[in-house]
Amino acid sequence: MVQLHHISLPATQIIGILFGSVNCFFGYRIFRILIGIWGFFTGITSGMWISDTMGFYGIGKWIITLLLGIIGAALVSLLYFAGVFLLGALFGYFILNLTAVHLHLTLSWIWIAVCSLLGGLAALGIQKPILILGTAYTGAWLAVISALSYLLNKPPWMIDLPGDLPQTTQLFSLISWLAIGTLGMAFQAKGVKSALDS
Repeated sequence: MVQLHHISLPATQIIGILFGSVNCFFGYRIFRILIGIWGFFTGITSGMWISDTMGFYGIGKWIITLLLGIIGAALVSLLYFAGVFLLGALFGYFILNLTAVHLHLTLSWIWIAVCSLLGGLAALGIQKPILILGTAYTGAWLAVISALSYLLNKPPWMIDLPGDLPQTTQLFSLISWLAIGTLGMAFQAKGVKSALDS
């Protein structure tokens, strides 16, 4: 009998690569759909953290997690600007975390809060460039980390960067992320320009 985790891990990796690629190359055009998905995952992450903090396990943990995921998706879908702020905040946190990993720094909650707030405010202030930039590079990273998950046979959220990777793989991963993200950004910007010209 095939074990569930033997199916769920490849499914997670495939979904991560596909969702990351769509986010990277079409993020701005389908942003209203994507913010609902991001809201759902943000709600799920919050639900898991709250459940662990409050000591809920088993069915109680899954009910809280799923409920907060649905609430998160509904809120950001109904409140467009909340979704824009959320993407900017995630992008701010993403850049901070990536910098900390490569410089071997320990993050404090103050830095996380400040960078997330700045990212959210920047997204609200200059929506189009930040949304294209944010969806392109976060999508590229999700695709790359999901591919690494396949190569390392570990869930994406359990990969310790840079600890799990040899130095050459680290460099290749960084170059791949930058290259795919830049291609996605250029593709999105060209698509938006063509739509405006037509």
